[in-house]
Amino acid sequence: MTFASVSKAFELWGAPAVFILVFLEYLGIPGYPGGLILPAIGILGRMELIGPFKGFLLAMVSSGLAMALMYWVGRKSGDWVRRRFGQKKRFMELYDRLAGLNDRYGVRGQVLIRMMPVIRTFSSVVSGMLGADFWPYWIYSMVGNCIYSGVVIALGYYVTNLFL
Repeated sequence: MTFASVSKAFELWGAPAVFILVFLEYLGIPGYPGGLILPAIGILGRMELIGPFKGFLLAMVSSGLAMALMYWVGRKSGDWVRRRFGQKKRFMELYDRLAGLNDRYGVRGQVLIRMMPVIRTFSSVVSGMLGADFWPYWIYSMVGNCIYSGVVIALGYYVTNLFL
């Protein structure tokens, strides 16, 4: 996925494209190059194709829904996931790291976890698997997500002239 493909999707479908692309990013689909979506929202804002604040709000609503969905996937299928991927070293490293952060900081740690690449992708599923209380988990995740997404969208907005 390139900025050109994100821009083309936005031209074809408008704001729903931003919603869908961010939603897919937060589902943590392996191989989905979602790291481009948030800066692309800033770039689209600079190009005046979408208001940066509107793009930020779309990203927050979309990511909030995706995080809730992945939390419930972890909650409902945690045992199956552990059986299926428990033998995979990489999965267990990420799981153990997230479980340690959860033990140390509780759901408040989600603010920090949302700033960490790779780990942030799996945080929702693991939080569900660990049985974290949903609403505190979700609120702290959204706070961290707002900070992270706001910074990345702003970077896309302000560095646009370097790339276009």
